[in-house]
Amino acid sequence: MEDPVKVVEQYRRYVSDGRLEIAEVMAQELSEMLLTRKNRDLQLQRTLVDALRDLASIYELRQKWKLSLAASGKLKGERRLLAQQLIKAEMRDEARALRGSMRANDEVQRGRVLLERGKLRAALSAFRSAAKGAPNNLEAVVRQLEAHERIKGHLRRARKPARRLDAALGRVGPVNRREGEFVLCPEGEATHPVELLVSDLKRWLDPALRLPASEAVALKSRADELMRQMEAIATGEQAADAALAAAVEKLEPVVDYHTYSAGGA
Repeated sequence: MEDPVKVVEQYRRYVSDGRLEIAEVMAQELSEMLLTRKNRDLQLQRTLVDALRDLASIYELRQKWKLSLAASGKLKGERRLLAQQLIKAEMRDEARALRGSMRANDEVQRGRVLLERGKLRAALSAFRSAAKGAPNNLEAVVRQLEAHERIKGHLRRARKPARRLDAALGRVGPVNRREGEFVLCPEGEATHPVELLVSDLKRWLDPALRLPASEAVALKSRADELMRQMEAIATGEQAADAALAAAVEKLEPVVDYHTYSAGGA
């Protein structure tokens, strides 16, 4: 097989083009080939982790749930080995990211597949594990409520997930508009679409789903605030990109009134 890194680049292009069948074959063959190699160096271990992660996601896209879970199971062990290699190589920042946001994203992916298979307890465990390692990962907390809704058909026992979502929404900062889409931008995490989130919140607030009253009040407040901010951005009353606006504000010169009035520079 050619350079493993180039193989990853190639099948990822196939995924982007919607050619999932050939991408699956290539990712599977690469993963199996690398797993048979003994004493993999740091670069090969990185590539193996990438390949297993991609394979789990491709299987998910193709609705091959059992195969996706098998790939994500192997990923967990190989990710742990990669973290050990990174620490040994004194690449502690990369190891920290691998154990933090990247592990959380892997757990969310595994949780989605478990949810598709109707495994409520296992799916919730994966989502909680992700949220614990990356508290600002919004998908990790949103999916917990979705799991209760889809599998149980109600939110009567979703008090804790609702509280986690309320807390997360209090941390992730203001609404932004990027490339025409309203998003929340948690630090160090993927953006989350606000309009989809508001749609979810409105659905979960339906009394028929029986979300506990105090949590329903808190999430309604969050939904109202998100809608208010989207309206403010649309009318120009709020900056479309909060981080950019803050950076520009820091660059603006501050004129000392007393120096100016005295004729100073």
